[in-house]
Amino acid sequence: PPAPPPRPPPSTPRPPPPSPHPQFGYIAALAALEPRNLAAGGGRFELPPEPPSEATAVGGGGTGVECYTRKDVADYRGHVNSTSSGYTCQAWSLQTPHAHTFTPERYPTEGIGEHNYCRAVGSSWAWCFTTVEKPGWQYCRVGARQSACGA
Repeated sequence: PPAPPPRPPPSTPRPPPPSPHPQFGYIAALAALEPRNLAAGGGRFELPPEPPSEATAVGGGGTGVECYTRKDVADYRGHVNSTSSGYTCQAWSLQTPHAHTFTPERYPTEGIGEHNYCRAVGSSWAWCFTTVEKPGWQYCRVGARQSACGA
């Protein structure tokens, strides 16, 4: 019988496996924008769990700062500042412990700044960087989308 083809050397980079969450194609964009975070984390970003189930829920109407109406959560300007796993969010204005390019200058309409509130910057669900080394970032629970927001 013919000899089997040679195995590639162990140092040959392999393509990453397909995302278990293809609806969130921004994961690749985050990785591309955050090479320092990838390098610091051993070359990979830990994929957080899927967004909380309230991502598809729609309430009748909301009041106050925690209300948002867009399916992509882009209009969320609430004060949730911890992830769905309970990690405290890193302030967007800080570069430690996670250096990043998500600054108010680069994303002037995304509601980021001198605070650590969850935002949907470059994604379809609210998230934030954490104040611990790993996980570097996670999604946040910001409640159900509302059909309208009032004062």
